[in-house]
Amino acid sequence: MASTTAEAASTPRLTSSGVARLITVFATLVVEAALFFGGAGSLALPRGWAYYGGLLAYMLSAVAVLLVRFPGVIEIVNERGKLNKAGVKRWDKAFQGAYVGLLIITPVLAGLDAGRFHWSAAPAPVAAPALVVSALAYTFVYWAMAVNRFAETGVRVQVDRGQVVVSSGPYGLVRHPFYAAAIVIQLAYPPAVGSLYAFLPALATAGLFVWRTAREDATLRAELPGYLEYAARVRYRLLPGVW
Repeated sequence: MASTTAEAASTPRLTSSGVARLITVFATLVVEAALFFGGAGSLALPRGWAYYGGLLAYMLSAVAVLLVRFPGVIEIVNERGKLNKAGVKRWDKAFQGAYVGLLIITPVLAGLDAGRFHWSAAPAPVAAPALVVSALAYTFVYWAMAVNRFAETGVRVQVDRGQVVVSSGPYGLVRHPFYAAAIVIQLAYPPAVGSLYAFLPALATAGLFVWRTAREDATLRAELPGYLEYAARVRYRLLPGVW
């Protein structure tokens, strides 16, 4: 009984910041869907419903399983929900502003293309595979969260949390699995919803993540003990065999 009580006491609980973070994640997807259908000027876009509905259903179930199966992730969710943390690099704040802007532009442009003006036509058969690829990329993110308790949203060396190098799970494949997955999600979006024009902001967002990866990698090399040795073992930042 004593050990059970101790385990219960040590299990992290969602704080208000953690709840806010979960709400933000799912609300962001809903808002993106609203921007897409708003740009389209119609709700009669089956590929849009399949993408947003399918992804929302997958994320809800996957996050629930993640929090139950790996309760340590709750600590990460709580930390990711905290705003204005000290030490976040100024250039990363600029990245976040640009990223939010592109998150707004991408679904609006996709909706305008797929539903209102029909500037392009992504082949229908690629929609389902693109959705599957997106779900697999999110799974890669959740895997990274399960092994890395330092996976915050802003780039900083977390001296206050005793940050150390994490090399297990996906971090044994690439040094920045979150960004690798984010790029895949961006590039899978245009064919999933049926807009080739959406590749324009999607490619810009992918480029932003490549830039952030390079800057963060340089920061960790300079400031995080053990990262140079880790980088020598795991050579690639985003794509094994390429970069």
